[in-house]
Amino acid sequence: MDRAGNPVSYRFGEFELDALRRLLVTRADSKPVPVTAKVFDALLYLVERPGELVEKRELMEALWPSVVVEDGNLTQAIHTLRRVLGERAGEHRYIVTVPGRGYRFVAKVEPADRPAVAHRGPTTPTAPPTLPARAATRRQPAARVWAALFALGALVALAAFIALPSWRAKHDVAAPSAAQTTSLAVLPFADLSPDGDQAYFADGLAEEILNLLVRIPDLRVIVRTSSFSFRGAKADIQRVRERLGVTHVLEGSVRKAGDRIRVTAQLIDAKTNGHLWSASYDRELRDVFEVQSAIATAIAAALDIRLSGAERLAAQGGTTNPAAHEQYLQGRYFLNRRQASDVERARQSFEEATRLDAGYSRAWSGLAATWYIEASARQLASDEAQRWHEAALRALESGSDLAEAHARVAQYLLWAGQIAQARHHFHEAIRLQPSDPLVRAMQMSEASVDGRLSDAVELAMQIAANDPVSAVNRAILGALLLATGRHHEAAAELRKADDLGLVSADNRNFLCKALLLDGRRDEALAAVEGLQPGPRAAQCIALVHEARGERAQAESILAHLTASAEARPDDWVLHITIAELQASMERVDAAFASLQSAAASAVVSGSVSRSWQFVSELQISPFLAPLHADPRWEALLAARRAGWERQAAR
Repeated sequence: MDRAGNPVSYRFGEFELDALRRLLVTRADSKPVPVTAKVFDALLYLVERPGELVEKRELMEALWPSVVVEDGNLTQAIHTLRRVLGERAGEHRYIVTVPGRGYRFVAKVEPADRPAVAHRGPTTPTAPPTLPARAATRRQPAARVWAALFALGALVALAAFIALPSWRAKHDVAAPSAAQTTSLAVLPFADLSPDGDQAYFADGLAEEILNLLVRIPDLRVIVRTSSFSFRGAKADIQRVRERLGVTHVLEGSVRKAGDRIRVTAQLIDAKTNGHLWSASYDRELRDVFEVQSAIATAIAAALDIRLSGAERLAAQGGTTNPAAHEQYLQGRYFLNRRQASDVERARQSFEEATRLDAGYSRAWSGLAATWYIEASARQLASDEAQRWHEAALRALESGSDLAEAHARVAQYLLWAGQIAQARHHFHEAIRLQPSDPLVRAMQMSEASVDGRLSDAVELAMQIAANDPVSAVNRAILGALLLATGRHHEAAAELRKADDLGLVSADNRNFLCKALLLDGRRDEALAAVEGLQPGPRAAQCIALVHEARGERAQAESILAHLTASAEARPDDWVLHITIAELQASMERVDAAFASLQSAAASAVVSGSVSRSWQFVSELQISPFLAPLHADPRWEALLAARRAGWERQAAR
């Protein structure tokens, strides 16, 4: 028993669970069962409540306290848990789903009189996995925009162009290791409006203030994804400080009624909980822009940060039309929320904002962002591509000094194959606002594609420090650390991504590689256990066999992968997966043949985005590094770059 009188170990079915040591083992032989931290937490919560109906919301709040997550995060965790426990489709030996309500743990649970004992022997599959026509690993709902991407190499290439929140979940993230400077988290403002229907306005106001503060060079500002994870009840400032690694916190509220607004804000020292500054503003709605600038400027003064002038924190690319601004805030709200049909709703709001003010650069930028999201998920019709192009150009025409406008133009140009022009606008965005999260991600993307991996790692570290609870950013950092030979650090970051909810074949594959190259072969194999069979998991198992000198088992898996590739010649993901395995087996000619097949199938008519992703994947793969000295390597990359230039010239 623990101090609260609860058992520390439980028996159920074929398993025993040790709550103190966080260990799940089989009862027959005490063999450890690999399980991620989040899935273990879900299992423990259910086991401690056998037979009870555990509501979905209750379980989500227990697993991700004070953090906004989607239902898909919980669905993925339960799906993985069922696989770990060996439940087949239609079986309910352990967990029963109550449709629309939650889950019930139905197996008989008994307190164990001893802690679980883990068997330390290695675990190795005795036969290659079967390969379905498509990898069946389920993804979380927020990952729809990444549907065309197969690995974190591709994420690195395109993360620069997505100004959206990613997977959000609880994780006890340590403060950044870099020298600590003045840092700030802007929490979502509370909606105190009479009808409680102005959440979009409160969120938008807080985000606008955050975007102004990002422009201060001497202030590290946590990005929206992480700071807005503290939504809901009044935040525990010490918890915010510990999880986000900040020195100060800004919180506030908004009351909007008719044409009047009341905004209250206060700046708090996160270490002492002391209030450094507070103010209330009762204004007409049309004065909201002045309120935003006033708050940002006052915060800079309270933090003793010198500005060249208050005008530095005036909104750029904005509007003087309150109705247009309100439509813009609604668009940002839907774009950030990303529930079903939200992208279309965001587009409608941005279109209305541009109708009300045709010179509203930020609204045009938001409209262009919605088309980029669509292009990432599906093939655009010609009229849709034209609407995207027009929105990007209008954003730039009315906001040539706005970094986001250049970023949105760059997104379109990359999609259209005009790489040189896209780079020009990348660099303009960097010049205008180098500390902007989207701009910094652009720098990282360009560095990775150019092979400047050390620069990419440094930028990825800055991004992760400013967005510490983003699973995607942690995964990208892990992939880049892996590419630069920092295997131990890479494994730590990739595990963080997994704990934050990015339970995918791609992330586990990179984790497997990091552990394998760090000399931890058994852990590498365990990294892909519990995933549904697919090429990425199969490749990892084969790499472990090869590292152990078990060539026959590795050959068997390679044969399965090769046969699958013959049936799927356009699957460039699979061709690169095979090439990495062939390179590790010192089959250089075969590896280059696979890469040539991948290169051919990565090119998409009318777009070079996949070819761009292809080059990024090659650059960051540690298993393709032995091929770099071969003349065919540079020729392969040069051919892809030449293809970009030819397409842009047409």
